[in-house]
Amino acid sequence: MTFSATMISFIAFAIAVALLWLAWRMMKGRMGAASRKQLRALKRARLERKRIMRQGEYQLYGDLQTVLRALGGGYQVFPQVSMGELIASDTDDGFLAFNSKRVDFAVTDAKGYPVILVEYQGTGHDLDGTAKGRDTVKREAATRAGIGFLEVFPDYDTDALRADIQMLLEEAS
Repeated sequence: MTFSATMISFIAFAIAVALLWLAWRMMKGRMGAASRKQLRALKRARLERKRIMRQGEYQLYGDLQTVLRALGGGYQVFPQVSMGELIASDTDDGFLAFNSKRVDFAVTDAKGYPVILVEYQGTGHDLDGTAKGRDTVKREAATRAGIGFLEVFPDYDTDALRADIQMLLEEAS
């Protein structure tokens, strides 16, 4: 069976079209249906930046930085951290129990390992009435992972804060 030049050109063209279509489908598929849906939702929404912390949290953040600097040792404090970035679990259920929760502040050692998680119990902490349950899960996850957990209330004293941090750092050593 012999093929004419026209037939060979047609086959080559069909193969090229098929390869281009496959490449397009692969690129489109890489984004995934969920990402496309999220992008459509974003395009319809009006977005604006917002403050990362309330005023009381900002005050505590500065005080934590001051206390940690005075203690030395290379400790750092990070605000609004997802617990899934701080703790690992050997089961999916265990990980899912804390993964989406955030702590107000994570204190890390000089190597970047979390040593204290801090929850500020200021106004706005329990807007929907579920904070106690969330905080219980956070505390349990931190404790089981060997990380100190500190709750700080709006009327805190800086000297007491320093003492609590020192105590938790000593326990972590």
